[in-house]
Amino acid sequence: MIKTYLKQAWTMLRQHKLFSSIYIAGTGLSIALIMTLFIIFYVKIAPIYPEYNRANTAVVGYIDINNNHSGYIGYYWVKHEFPKLKHAKAIGTKIGRLVNVEASVQTDNISAKVPCMPVDGGFWKIFTFDFIKGNAFTQEDVLARRRMAIISESLAKRLFASIDIVGKSILLNGNKFSISGVVRDVSAATPDTYSEVWIPLEQQGVDTYTNANSFRGNNRVYMLTDNPDSLSMEFEAFVHRFNNSQSDFKITFNHTNRTIPQWETGLSNIITDNESAPLKDIIVILLALLIIPALNLSGMLSSRMDSRRSEIGVRKAYGATNSKLVSQVLWENLLLTGIGGLVGLILSYIAVITSSNWIMTLFGTNEYSWYIYSGERIETSLSTEMLFNPYIFVGALTLCLILNVISALIPTLWALRTPIIQSINAKR
Repeated sequence: MIKTYLKQAWTMLRQHKLFSSIYIAGTGLSIALIMTLFIIFYVKIAPIYPEYNRANTAVVGYIDINNNHSGYIGYYWVKHEFPKLKHAKAIGTKIGRLVNVEASVQTDNISAKVPCMPVDGGFWKIFTFDFIKGNAFTQEDVLARRRMAIISESLAKRLFASIDIVGKSILLNGNKFSISGVVRDVSAATPDTYSEVWIPLEQQGVDTYTNANSFRGNNRVYMLTDNPDSLSMEFEAFVHRFNNSQSDFKITFNHTNRTIPQWETGLSNIITDNESAPLKDIIVILLALLIIPALNLSGMLSSRMDSRRSEIGVRKAYGATNSKLVSQVLWENLLLTGIGGLVGLILSYIAVITSSNWIMTLFGTNEYSWYIYSGERIETSLSTEMLFNPYIFVGALTLCLILNVISALIPTLWALRTPIIQSINAKR
């Protein structure tokens, strides 16, 4: 029976090309908009390379002293205070902003302006980088101020024409660093980890603010935990005890004295007191993108059902039940919605791939995608993992089904309320 319904739907699609085209276009555009949002949110909050631990990673981004000196955190906290937290399995940090360096090879004239991220040894325990060659430097290397560097696969090929370069030297702003590892490229869509070069934090010229009196610095801290809620409560109690231990000033972290899950910060790079605000905006937008086109499509189908009332009356006269008639219309509509959904899915991928630089700044600024290095813009490339995944396909299928039911069910049920005689005489 379903096969018959689909054949009839295909015949009607070919006979009423204008109606079918408008319906498919309307469905495709609504699905494209929603799918684009799905992809954006997936990239920002889902576990993707190299931030697979987002759900179990807490962020301490900002410190405020006496409510008037807000800024990044001093490395003093990472060295002396935060290790006291029992629920923090690992603690890592990076400089809050990327550093612009000129990377070159001493035996060649090739050079490139690239972003560089100073990090400590704990950084590599938080984030799961894919090391193609070599290994990460350790906290001992950081504290010993060893000049070591990890570079991306693309930079290795650009400067050395090879990735087998562990142990070789690279010049960063004229300073020689030994390459300890090569990692798979990281997308600028993951600003917590994106760079092309990573070096030890405590290098000459990098101010780490280790003095106990310099609580503010330039570090963004990450903590890996098995229980984010317990860590957050422990952190709040830790700050309370610290403030009670002295009277000269009061310290506030993240404006709330609680750690923030990394996946939540993906919706907004600026941590605020009201973390639920972005979620409310998302829900309103999704409902608008789903309900408004569904109402428009329902109006089109309602007009279409008026022209089919005689057909419905004849079928009811020969014993067709309301459930069978509803099923037929839903399957017919599902074919149109499915084609529109496929068109929308393709359009969403085209939009995201061709406009990723500005699309990824929606619902929280991607702080690196528009960062300029010597006049060169960092392009936000999206990996296959970010674009093609089961969640997005399931989301597309679910949206098609919801749109199909909302747009088709109401006008069909309304048409079935018409008495048989009136339906048969609707068109002579």
